Amino acid sequence: MPVIGFSNRAAIAGSSTGTRLDPFMAYNFHLEIDGLIVGGFEDVSGLSITTSVKKYREGGRNDSELVFAEYTSFPDIVLSRGMSDVDQLYGWYYDVTQGKINRKSGTIYLLDDEGIPVTWWDFSDAFPVKWDGPTLSAKTSAIATEKLTLVHEGLKRSETARLLSAFRNVIG
Repeated sequence: MPVIGFSNRAAIAGSSTGTRLDPFMAYNFHLEIDGLIVGGFEDVSGLSITTSVKKYREGGRNDSELVFAEYTSFPDIVLSRGMSDVDQLYGWYYDVTQGKINRKSGTIYLLDDEGIPVTWWDFSDAFPVKWDGPTLSAKTSAIATEKLTLVHEGLKRSETARLLSAFRNVIG
């Protein structure tokens, strides 16, 4: 009997109950830092985790290499949004330029079409290291955007979000 993977079982369960299990749309998200929603963003990038490996060729073993996990790293999170009068994030970065490092933790929420969080990623001990202002040009009608780059010490998908996802797949 063929083995059916979890995602296939969820699709089968969804089709048998008439429920669609479409992927979530990338345009609907919010950022929370230290418990405060800090506004909507045009882009959030850097949701990535990489584990470095070390390969070792063992003497007498000519058909393959041994592979060992070394360390896990987290790239910078880059936030991009239209400029407004709310400048909490620029103020946070300005403090860094004055030598006042205030590390904060936050959450990036992915929302469904009704605005309800469907999953989220928690980052810890972050502080801004770069701010990019808008490119200004009288030749365009584009929105003036700013970018803030955050370094952080960890990114994880919340256990609660993972359990919620599993629950949604079961009830289909």
